[in-house]
Amino acid sequence: MNDSGEGYLDPVTVHELTYALQHVRPDPFSDRKEVFRYLSVFISLDSVQVADKNTLLAGLWYWAAGKVDRFGDGRLRALAEDQDVPVCSVNRKHFTGVNNTY
Repeated sequence: MNDSGEGYLDPVTVHELTYALQHVRPDPFSDRKEVFRYLSVFISLDSVQVADKNTLLAGLWYWAAGKVDRFGDGRLRALAEDQDVPVCSVNRKHFTGVNNTY
């Protein structure tokens, strides 16, 4: 009997988890890096399907490292770097090193 499963994880769910895991009770995760370590284990599994998995993990890392305020900005930065396209945002401080047009 094969007990393994497979599933799909949407980036929006990851976005929600970056918030929820820091506010869960009674034991919230203490910081972003702890949330990153927890989520990256699941995201990295071969049985978990995620669109642009490496880019999603890079965006999550930017968020965990404090390079951006929100996971969405981290993912946007990682997508821009991966696809070599500019970011269109007035929030230039979160996109250092990425072409930024606004």
